Amino acid sequence: MIHRKAKIWLRALRVTHWSKNLLVYVAAIGAHQMGSLPAVQAATIAFAVFCLLASASYLINDVLDVAADRQHVRKRLRPVAAGDISRSVAIAASVLLLVVAGAASLLLPSGFQALAATYFLVTLAYSLYLKRLLIVDIAVLSILFALRVFAGSEAIGVEVSFWLLIFSVFIFLSLALFKRYSETLGLEQEQIPGRAYQAVDAPMLAMLGCTCGMSAVLVLGLYIDSTIVQERYSNPLYVWLVLPIVLFWIARIWILGGRRQLVDDPLAFAARDVISWSCLALFLLLVYLAI
Repeated sequence: MIHRKAKIWLRALRVTHWSKNLLVYVAAIGAHQMGSLPAVQAATIAFAVFCLLASASYLINDVLDVAADRQHVRKRLRPVAAGDISRSVAIAASVLLLVVAGAASLLLPSGFQALAATYFLVTLAYSLYLKRLLIVDIAVLSILFALRVFAGSEAIGVEVSFWLLIFSVFIFLSLALFKRYSETLGLEQEQIPGRAYQAVDAPMLAMLGCTCGMSAVLVLGLYIDSTIVQERYSNPLYVWLVLPIVLFWIARIWILGGRRQLVDDPLAFAARDVISWSCLALFLLLVYLAI
């Protein structure tokens, strides 16, 4: 019984989606701060805060979206929609998570606290209304991804570069478009319940998503060719080898989506995908060798 309840709560809290919050470490990696204990500690606290905030927002979203979820082929199995967790208990749990997240955020700079609060407010606005708006919902999802990166930079006290900002816009737009694309492919009805997308939108979403993904690769290539990389890295040739890895990962995600072999959030999929982890390991190795 206890084991079953634990599994239900792990699904309700979307623990498998916590991998998205690893984005808070991007700034530390880019600033070569992963060897600094204070920076790693600050980024880890930031990671924990965003995990708590994300789970709280997921519970609130499931409560607000319970009627639409019960009409969805996969979302009807979510604990709140399935009746495994009552709405009142889900709300109480989300409040507890928010209190703990708020207390933990006090250990970090005020800039991080502001971004964490912004993240939660945007997720709340998304759950209440923005997710029903065509294209706006995709932009909001990409903003939520980017906020994790910027919050990580505030946590360790480094500035986000222009290059990282532009790369984040394109890569996260691509991932957000993929999320909607995969949902439209699995439609048994004409429209996604509670969303503004129809089955006929799948080709356009795929085109927009692939374009944003390849634009992110282009921005990365321009960054690698810039004087910043020449000054920051002692062996910039290794940085060039990062480019085909990123290109491969993005292209593979979209191909798997087109085959309907990937119908999940791409980052949640990457968290349990051996090839994605291999790409990440090789990416980090090349950055280390470049330094």
